[in-house]
Amino acid sequence: MTSKDLVTQLDENTFIVTSQEQEKKFLEQAIYDYNNKSNFRSTYFNESSNLINFKIDDIDRLALNAQTTLNNVIQINNIVRYFVNKNDILGKVYEAIETNVNSEWSLSYPNYTDKEKETYDQADTLIREFNEKIGLSKLITESIPMTYLEGNYAIYLRKDINNGNYQVDYYPLGICEVADYEVAGEPYILINIKELESRLRKIYKKNRKSKALFYSNMDDEIRDTYPEEVYKAYENKEQYAILDIQNSGLIRVNNLKRKYGLSPIFKALKSVIRLENIELSDDKNTLVRGKKIIFQKLIKELVTQSKDLPNITWSSAQAKAHVDLMAALNSQGTSVFTGTPWTEKIEYIEPKLEQTNVQVKNQYRQEIMTSVGIAYLSTSDKGYGSSKISIEELMKMINKIGEQLEGILVKWYKGVLIDNGIDPKYCPKVKVIDSEKLSVELSMQLARSLNTELNASLETVYSVLGLDVKTEAKKRQQEKESGYDEIFAPRMTAYTNNGKSNDDAGRPSDSDDLDKQDYDTDYNDNVGR
Repeated sequence: MTSKDLVTQLDENTFIVTSQEQEKKFLEQAIYDYNNKSNFRSTYFNESSNLINFKIDDIDRLALNAQTTLNNVIQINNIVRYFVNKNDILGKVYEAIETNVNSEWSLSYPNYTDKEKETYDQADTLIREFNEKIGLSKLITESIPMTYLEGNYAIYLRKDINNGNYQVDYYPLGICEVADYEVAGEPYILINIKELESRLRKIYKKNRKSKALFYSNMDDEIRDTYPEEVYKAYENKEQYAILDIQNSGLIRVNNLKRKYGLSPIFKALKSVIRLENIELSDDKNTLVRGKKIIFQKLIKELVTQSKDLPNITWSSAQAKAHVDLMAALNSQGTSVFTGTPWTEKIEYIEPKLEQTNVQVKNQYRQEIMTSVGIAYLSTSDKGYGSSKISIEELMKMINKIGEQLEGILVKWYKGVLIDNGIDPKYCPKVKVIDSEKLSVELSMQLARSLNTELNASLETVYSVLGLDVKTEAKKRQQEKESGYDEIFAPRMTAYTNNGKSNDDAGRPSDSDDLDKQDYDTDYNDNVGR
């Protein structure tokens, strides 16, 4: 027993021990966890500021073997981001995806015995704490739109097992590359050390006392913000670092069984560029049409019959007419202009340039919308219903991306359980709730039809609503054991009354009118039932 422990004897066999050291340790840990939930830092990367200059022909060039050529994918993503920032349709598509992504998630476990309940409860607590520490809701809302935008989203789970801290980092293409090898369909991710150094190169900020605000040099930054395998490769001046496949993850769309994914927006780029060229041409034509040219025509006799005009030359006559007209135009207020005898006429000349037909522009806009999956399914019926169906088709792509994230999360869950001495067989399944917010009513109608008309199983009915029947059964059992059925018994209303009470007639039974009582009784026996 240390001198800092407080000991009180209650009886011959009972002592109360209060350890100040232990309390201090718990307090420090609580403050540590509060101030920094993960105790990890992440970095922003330098981006190229080069202007994008490309033509429609470049789209064909980039499309060739895009999923196998890293440089092509990077160039495509630069163009896509440029037009998402600039084009109204593509910008709205990305905003629609961000606002429709559902950040809610659920965990489901298989049926288990009473002996396993404690282990499952422990596993559930660990996984839910893990989801909170990595910011799962934020990870969902960031990873899904970015995967749609760039076709690829590489992430890595950094761990501090001793303190139970976790951090998920995102690595852009260029810094990360997809290796030529994979395990069980999951590719290895490489970090390009030279590219990493280039993107991190900067002047490290210091305070007035010349102390670094965050890091004093690149060595400190990489050691603190990157996995151990990356720092070792940087120290050894390696060209690449192989990320631990148990902690890495790659979400892809449109990869066609090849290394890299491709943004669905890429298919719309040709129509976007054509529409962009039309609008640029119309802008130039508008500027030209805004310029007014005043044309003053003089009689031809100034040249052909100049000998018959004494003391007047064609050049002096032209100068005189021009100066008089300019003086009249420059005068303020109302001016009276009398032309010279040799002025034949004065008129405005406007460029005869027509703007591009609106139907042509609409055609390209329609092609853009079709390419990203939000066009009207029937061009003759441009109603809300057909547009809604197209949006639901777009959301199916979003849900497909979410399914890939679910697979990565399950892999991380198993690692967390193993780190805490729990068998990975107790790992739950995670479900990112579907994003079709507009189809809730349709899902409810389908569930009612399956349950009441088709007599489908409860598992099928619950799956339509995105719920797990086994999880719901476990919750209902717990509610039954806790007496919730009696506590939340429905109140007596017109909807819950079974009509078998003594006073089930509509008119009060204590009415003094015996004829009305006989009528009500006969009606209830023969008609009302």
